Amino acid sequence: METVLIITEKPTACKRIAMALNDNGKLKEHSEKGVKYFEAERNGKKLILVSALGHLYTVAQDGDGWTYPIFKMVWKPSYEVDKSASNTKNFISVIKKLAKKADQFVNACDYDLEGSVIGYSILKYACGEESVKQACRMKFSTLTKKEIIKSFENMDSHLDFKMIEAGRTRHEVDWLFGINLTRALTLSLKRVSGLYKVLS
Repeated sequence: METVLIITEKPTACKRIAMALNDNGKLKEHSEKGVKYFEAERNGKKLILVSALGHLYTVAQDGDGWTYPIFKMVWKPSYEVDKSASNTKNFISVIKKLAKKADQFVNACDYDLEGSVIGYSILKYACGEESVKQACRMKFSTLTKKEIIKSFENMDSHLDFKMIEAGRTRHEVDWLFGINLTRALTLSLKRVSGLYKVLS
């Protein structure tokens, strides 16, 4: 039986999508490392639905040091960049494990710039580059059963790369602008007053 891994943006959406798509009896719910995921069946395919917790990956400095200006960046797991995002580590771990069982991948995150970037980054970094090439895209604006089923049965056979690039660009430009302005202001204050205080 073909296995389809469906990535959603939030845990609540994950369960609703799983319930809507399941056409074979009771929905199976699993929990691993505090991360819930669901097994469903539709049209003879096994569906595994797992959610993100918003952004599991984010832009960060490529390398160490406090240089200015800085233009080298890389996408990293959120928990490596932000201590308050430590819970994202388990989501990434579980998704990586589930990806190994999958024959097909679907981005079912919200159909907007953020959802496109969230789904893409999970597919690329947690599921592997090959998953990006073969992934499909569900598009829906509400979580009604009728719209979810319609979205699944009529999903795009590829990801929405224009939205992905627009979203990635926005994140990268925001990061470049923010980090360089912060460092410029901080160094200026130090030169003028002798004080070292980070001005964000």
